[in-house]
Amino acid sequence: MIKHLDDPVSWGFANTLITIRAVRGMSLCQLGESVDRYTTLHGVPTMIIICLGTNDIKPKKKVFQSKLLIRKALQRIRQTYPSMFLVWSDILHRLHYKDYDSQESAMNCRWSLNKSGRQAAQNTIRHHWNITPCSPVFHDNVHLNDSGCKRFLENIREFKKKSF
Repeated sequence: MIKHLDDPVSWGFANTLITIRAVRGMSLCQLGESVDRYTTLHGVPTMIIICLGTNDIKPKKKVFQSKLLIRKALQRIRQTYPSMFLVWSDILHRLHYKDYDSQESAMNCRWSLNKSGRQAAQNTIRHHWNITPCSPVFHDNVHLNDSGCKRFLENIREFKKKSF
């Protein structure tokens, strides 16, 4: 995604340090620790946007546990870094979810996790309206392609304009 930020001013990010961190395979229980490691090395950012992948969307028996982990991690981040503007970005749609018999049951779990994240963060980029399972933004039915990354960053830019 960083290649889309070659001109931060045109994206509405003038005088803003932008760091995009993706930790492949990170689980929900590692979220708080990851933020701690980052702030120890780089200082506390003005704003952090949490956008989880979908590896943690598991069948129903695990959804309750995942919701608790999200709430616990985001509440701890808010308490530890009260000056930081904490934002939850809704978990994006994807075209394929492993461990699910139907797309509908996976979407219900995603919706439930997003609701928990929104409540715990108290600031939200909701409903990435321009990234849907039907839109041509995935290169492998799971990960965003260049067009999808651009749309995602446009949503962040719009949120930033409204919030700051």
